Amino acid sequence: MKLNKVKTVGDFMMYCKYPYWYQSKIKEMKLGDTLFIGQYREAINNSNDDYFTAEAWIEKHRGFFTFHATWTFPTKENRAFIMTFGKFKIQKSDIFFDSGSEEKIKSFSLVCRYLQCILKSLSKEDRLIYFSQGTTPLLMGILVNKDWIGYKTSFKDNDVKQPYYINYSDFAPHQLKSLVSVAVALGAIEFKDN
Repeated sequence: MKLNKVKTVGDFMMYCKYPYWYQSKIKEMKLGDTLFIGQYREAINNSNDDYFTAEAWIEKHRGFFTFHATWTFPTKENRAFIMTFGKFKIQKSDIFFDSGSEEKIKSFSLVCRYLQCILKSLSKEDRLIYFSQGTTPLLMGILVNKDWIGYKTSFKDNDVKQPYYINYSDFAPHQLKSLVSVAVALGAIEFKDN
């Protein structure tokens, strides 16, 4: 699909290689909600705080939506890091992007496509880790409120099934932190000792 053919939210998701039904998740978002399109992290040098990151998400604001994407995996020399964001509005089923946002949309969809490739390469054991925690692989399609609490009800399997909601605050995106920590780890940013 070409970018100039994107007319609806469903078309936008198809352009990003995601299911058409993601449009219903976007349309049901409330003010302050975040929809994870996907997120994958790998620790840098066995660090607990710094990660190589691939993530994309959409946020709902008053009167408009924003899309964000980050890619900080050093895979190929000619594959640049990506940190992008843009705005769009939805009127009925039509989608309207800010003028001059073609490159931002292309960068966002590129990260979404990378996430799809990562998902396809996940082993069954890796997927089971997500399922055992009551969530979807790579957090794809997870809708959270402004306090990072998921809307989907999960159940603990004790003697009696008890509903609970998952707190996703540990997975809140940090674009700039991710980019800077990878740059430091790869030696692109050096600190001088005084």
